[in-house]
Amino acid sequence: MLTAAEISDAKKRLKYPYANVLHEHDDCVRIAYQWLDAQITTKRKLRRAYPLKEIIEIWGGRYVASFDVEVAAEMHPRIRGTYPQFNISSRLTLPSDRRLADIAEARTQDYLLTAAHITQTYARIVYLAAVVARAAGEGYGEEAPATERTPDDELLRERATTAREFDPAEIRHGCRSKTPPPALNAILPLVVVVAVNLLMSLGVFPRLDFSYLAEERWGGTSISAVAGVWSGAIALIAAILTVIALNWPRLPALRQTMDAGANASVLPALSVASLVGFGAVIAALPAFAAVRDWVLAIEGGPLVSLAVATNVLAALTGSASGGLTIALDALGQTYAEIAAQTGIDPALMHRVAVIGSGTLDILPHNGAVVSLLSICGMTHYDRYFDIFMVGIVPSVVALAVGEPHGQLSRR
Repeated sequence: MLTAAEISDAKKRLKYPYANVLHEHDDCVRIAYQWLDAQITTKRKLRRAYPLKEIIEIWGGRYVASFDVEVAAEMHPRIRGTYPQFNISSRLTLPSDRRLADIAEARTQDYLLTAAHITQTYARIVYLAAVVARAAGEGYGEEAPATERTPDDELLRERATTAREFDPAEIRHGCRSKTPPPALNAILPLVVVVAVNLLMSLGVFPRLDFSYLAEERWGGTSISAVAGVWSGAIALIAAILTVIALNWPRLPALRQTMDAGANASVLPALSVASLVGFGAVIAALPAFAAVRDWVLAIEGGPLVSLAVATNVLAALTGSASGGLTIALDALGQTYAEIAAQTGIDPALMHRVAVIGSGTLDILPHNGAVVSLLSICGMTHYDRYFDIFMVGIVPSVVALAVGEPHGQLSRR
């Protein structure tokens, strides 16, 4: 709760071009502060002037002067600009009524309005503001015009499917239902994947006789070598059946849905296959020996060199899975031998490689980044800095923290 002294100091900091400045009440500043605090902040200020004072009054149920809003903006650490053009999203947010619970003057002048009327009136103003914003070219999400042209961009589809297992052409399939599914429908398939995977790996496969796998016609392998793949495949099949069972009433055309999914999986599958083939070709080149020797010669030990290798390859391909696939396909056997010679736990080496591949894979040319910004109708200038701070910086920190720990645990 803002104190009277804090509000008084903020009023003194503001320099008004007017002789007579009206501040209704300190609680009016508190109401405006709570409303601003609920909004989504942006890098840019509002392009158009919206009736923020009136919107805040309807929500707070109390007359609020525009100067009160300016004082609240001055006190808020994330709000910049001058009334009424602050750095808030044009998609205005309706704050919770709980924000008004400790403000005595809140809802003291709305005796002619019911709570439902206040909400409806506020919704109309917000809707009109959103219409104006869309007309000005602002906005994001499924309503953005970019969603209509994204599936037709072949270059975008190629980049997106290389970076992630999703084809933007799927955007046009399906429709939003009138009622959202329960949260259990989203959580239970994940639980089924984990449970079935553990059950097959630890309970079922060890009890069965797979000695025939050692025969040449079966590839001369063992159940320990294929159990991870088999259990994962069975777990995914069980999860798919679970999704179908939970959403059966919501799938009037199951065959068409599965056909669309199968068609959309072709391009990502070919992309992953091409990465594997590319790694095999690179490893077969005579010049690759020089690259391998350079990577292994990096100071800091095999864990550091492996992290650098996966980082560089992920940055070049713009894909974590692509960089990891090429690195392990080309250098996996070499690092496996080093792990056996130096006593490094293979699980530790695998963990470092995975974290390393997920650091520089979200550079501006990454397919997932390009498709995300295109679908949302935004540019790299608008939002890439946020993606960088959320996607790359924490991964680099995790890798930097985990690397010394791995070296110490090895010793």
